[in-house]
Amino acid sequence: MALFSRIKKEEQGADQTTTTYTKKVHSPRAARSVVEKSERRPATLVLLPHLTEKTSAGAARRHYTFRVDEGVNKPQVKRAVEGEFGVTVTQVRMANMPDKMLRRGKQTGWRAGLKKATVTLAEGQAIEIP
Repeated sequence: MALFSRIKKEEQGADQTTTTYTKKVHSPRAARSVVEKSERRPATLVLLPHLTEKTSAGAARRHYTFRVDEGVNKPQVKRAVEGEFGVTVTQVRMANMPDKMLRRGKQTGWRAGLKKATVTLAEGQAIEIP
């Protein structure tokens, strides 16, 4: 295949050959994006708590809502919350909130959308959110 190249290395002292496969990266931009995604720290994925009247009431049921980065998935959110707050997460729910058009007289504009994650904790655990 054009995407993979074979590299054969001979081990010293033996006639065995091992084959390893490496992925060819054709552009420096593609190589940079792969490195950036793998080096992202979990703490930067969960941005801040999403505090509303509805989410504050959910804290009594061990549901906590956070605004998260757009490219985050459920396992990353789970690892980030468990690592940041030292709790056990049992369930993660995600929601993409769309952009919203705002009007003030003739002027129109857009409020940016967001992605939020609702995390359910194990029985008897809680997070202190100011």
